[in-house]
Amino acid sequence: MSKADSFPATTVVDSFLYCERMLRDVLRVLPYCDDHKKVWSPLLTTVIMESCSQLDSLWCHTAQRSSCVTKTRFTIEDYFGYLGSQSFTLLPKRWVVLWGEEVLQLYPFQKWDRATEYEPLDWWQSYNKLKHDRLANKTKGTLSAAVDAMAGLFLAILSNEHCRYAVEAAGWLSASDAVAYNPKPSLGEDSPSVKDNYVAAESLLFAYPVGWSTQTVKNADLWKGNASFRFRHWFEEYSTD
Repeated sequence: MSKADSFPATTVVDSFLYCERMLRDVLRVLPYCDDHKKVWSPLLTTVIMESCSQLDSLWCHTAQRSSCVTKTRFTIEDYFGYLGSQSFTLLPKRWVVLWGEEVLQLYPFQKWDRATEYEPLDWWQSYNKLKHDRLANKTKGTLSAAVDAMAGLFLAILSNEHCRYAVEAAGWLSASDAVAYNPKPSLGEDSPSVKDNYVAAESLLFAYPVGWSTQTVKNADLWKGNASFRFRHWFEEYSTD
């Protein structure tokens, strides 16, 4: 069995789904809005700890499979440098749609866009403080940090080449049969033409229009592929023009 075949992609996706259900239960009683971003809770701490730990493990497994990487233990600064040298350097530019009280765009890695040195991510700093002392730093377990951490993990999974069949198996891809049968080329986003496949990756709380994160969306643009009603409606109302 090859390293790629042994990659625990199903575990990665299942862990995300577990955390996402916890976050969804919170959002049912605490809608995501500016007034609630700093609300903290032990349950939100669990979401942050689980999602960031999973992201750390995902990137660690990925880095260890690279012939260019000799380290076995990594920090977030290492990941910043490693990801910057890979084909998915557009990660800091990518955004996800959050289906909350309002439909919002989130850029969990935006601080890394055009950064030549590591820029701390607020939600990862919250994770580090909680990891070192969950009691003393309990107020770092905020709704904002939990949502951003989950959004970051969602994008990281979609960007990871070893997770793509697991993503399709989870039912996240609203795409044509041809794309669903072989999701790797589209999720790789290695060509501007990928957007013409109209692949929407959707989970309970998040959505990502594959290939559109750096594209200009005009009011006249229609979503020409399969997707949920909420996604098509949002896309057709959304514009970066």
